[in-house]
Amino acid sequence: MTRGPGSDIRELNIVRPGARINELRSLGHKILTHRLTLTDDQGRTHQGMALYYLSTNPPAQVTA
Repeated sequence: MTRGPGSDIRELNIVRPGARINELRSLGHKILTHRLTLTDDQGRTHQGMALYYLSTNPPAQVTA
């Protein structure tokens, strides 16, 4: 999260990011969620995608 937006599966090898975010929140990290719609490499639209960020670092421009 300190490096900026990234794809959880491709770049970070996290299959269930929500579970990891929950774990980090329970440890006291202030992580906020921004829901957005993204289009993947094949042109499919995905609604309700989660962008997680540390509360001290608002989300930057997101690219799929």
